[in-house]
Amino acid sequence: MDQPPVVALEPAPARDETLWSALVLVVFGLLAWVSRLPWVFAGGPLLIFIGTLARTRLGYGLSPSGLVVRTLAGSRVIPRERLHRVEYVELGGGLRLLATYFPGYAVGLFYLSGLGRQRLIASTDRGEAIRVHLVTGSSFIITPRDPLDALAAFDGLGIPVEGPRWVVREVRRRRRNRGSS
Repeated sequence: MDQPPVVALEPAPARDETLWSALVLVVFGLLAWVSRLPWVFAGGPLLIFIGTLARTRLGYGLSPSGLVVRTLAGSRVIPRERLHRVEYVELGGGLRLLATYFPGYAVGLFYLSGLGRQRLIASTDRGEAIRVHLVTGSSFIITPRDPLDALAAFDGLGIPVEGPRWVVREVRRRRRNRGSS
């Protein structure tokens, strides 16, 4: 049923999580010390492990059948027929509305500066990104490591690409180069 991905889109690198990891260990260490239950401390490394596992599981894939978003919780396939257009955007951070941060990526509804309320699916909230518009009128944002290559892959499937002129020009150039090699 599933066709092999035309392009495996590597996710954008995670932010440095050293501070988060240290904070988790300190909090769980204090809880273990206060409660005099040393096994409580095991929750800290477990959370850090789950975060690392979540980040390694994250990925995107694009095939003729649609877009696949893979997270720790499983895979979500957005059929090709539901993809209306894709757009290059730059994220500058924002406020979390109804969302959660897994270590390394965010999922949910955010208020992003310059873009308003947006849904992020397994994304970071900063840097270059792709807003995927669906035929229903809704949209969501993904953050592949190389958004221009990802846009070229979408363009190769016939999904319209929008963005600044330099982006569209570069996407078309990459698509031509990919087709000639």
